[in-house]
Amino acid sequence: MFNRLLRFRGYAELAVLDACERGINLVFLSMLLLALPPTLVEHLWIDYKPQGWLYVIVPALYVPVAMGLFPRTQVTRFYLATMANTLLGLSINSLYGWSPQPGLYLMIPPVIFLFIVGGTRVLAVVTTLQIIAVGGSAILFRPEVNGSSVLGVAISLALWVSITIACAMMVYQILISSRLRAMELETLSERLLALVPRPRRHLV
Repeated sequence: MFNRLLRFRGYAELAVLDACERGINLVFLSMLLLALPPTLVEHLWIDYKPQGWLYVIVPALYVPVAMGLFPRTQVTRFYLATMANTLLGLSINSLYGWSPQPGLYLMIPPVIFLFIVGGTRVLAVVTTLQIIAVGGSAILFRPEVNGSSVLGVAISLALWVSITIACAMMVYQILISSRLRAMELETLSERLLALVPRPRRHLV
């Protein structure tokens, strides 16, 4: 199974793209309803920090993307969603002393959707770029940079990558199972149609 996962190139069918876009919009909507209000109260009212404004600016800029107004290509909207979530994840890390743990899991959902439509290569490239951004910022901007903090960053990144891979494997298994099931139903319908007697033509 793992070898097949490495060769997976994604499903770019229109139905798959539409389902992935609905999933990304659902993640965005849940962030607006559940995560945004307490974050704004905490970091723009109780304990003011300039990074808190990212939680106003980024979702506001992403609204036309979520509505499908810009850009017109669905896959491009997936990349924009990944960029937005990565930026929000980095801002969460900055709010908590650049510790990579709090903001990492915000980046997983759009990456999984990119994996569905783009395959394993896209998953590897995007996740590697996120690792560089998160790990580099955590090591550069944390004041207590020493051996233990670098090790802590490495452990957090390893856990994050393992969860991302586990999610990708689970989604891949679901995709393959549904595709095989659809092929079985198609084969069964063809066999049933072959058993139906055809009307005989009468010679005039």
